[in-house]
Amino acid sequence: MDISNSFYSNWATSEEPNYYLYVSKKDTLLSALKAQRKFKYFGFNLKEAKKSKRFYDEKQFSTLLYKTYGTSAAQLSNHLLSYSVESVSFIVFHEAIHQHIRINTKLPYSLTEAMCDIIGNYASLAIFKQNIELNKIKVKEQIEKIEDVSLEINKLLNNFKLHKNEITTDKVELIKKIQNLKDNKDKFLNERYNYEINNAYLLRNTSYTKHYFKLKKLLIVTDNLKEFIQFMIMLPTEESECISEINKKIEILSKSID
Repeated sequence: MDISNSFYSNWATSEEPNYYLYVSKKDTLLSALKAQRKFKYFGFNLKEAKKSKRFYDEKQFSTLLYKTYGTSAAQLSNHLLSYSVESVSFIVFHEAIHQHIRINTKLPYSLTEAMCDIIGNYASLAIFKQNIELNKIKVKEQIEKIEDVSLEINKLLNNFKLHKNEITTDKVELIKKIQNLKDNKDKFLNERYNYEINNAYLLRNTSYTKHYFKLKKLLIVTDNLKEFIQFMIMLPTEESECISEINKKIEILSKSID
């Protein structure tokens, strides 16, 4: 993959997480930020991030102030290295694909994050034989947890499309999945998913989960990580055209398998 020379070899200038603010109206899953940007990025500046969140909260918007120690800048921190080996592996592959995509294509954001999660999961699984510290069972367990949460998020997304209202009782199962991550001390996954579940939460996660399982099916029928990546970076720049090409590829490869 095309990654920077400093990829996870330099330390971040702060042990603080990176802060991202997602904002939506309470009756939509569209970004309410200027030019419908996906998020506002504040780097390590928690004070400014909280100030901006309060501004949108007061205007009755739905907000999510998301924090993460893994970004496409691919820098080290003590907190990042406190995660389990399988979690670090997922993050490294996820961010490597971000850098690879940035250099090679203009893949729609709605597919970029899903692709990064697919590679984060299944490249980690593919290398377990070459790395004695990567436990196959633990990698599989992490994949299962990510996919369980993703399924529940997709259920909420589909329900929202049907009813066009703010999430209420239908988030119970997702809350249970997230509580399970907390109870089992899955540090990285708990920090990734454990936030108030509102419209801004769905706004953030839709790019990760909406097309995840379609891309998983594509990887299964392709049966080769390298070929999967090569196909993805050749896709068009429009989401609908991408999905059309992916569906065609799945159909062709499925017939060849049969």
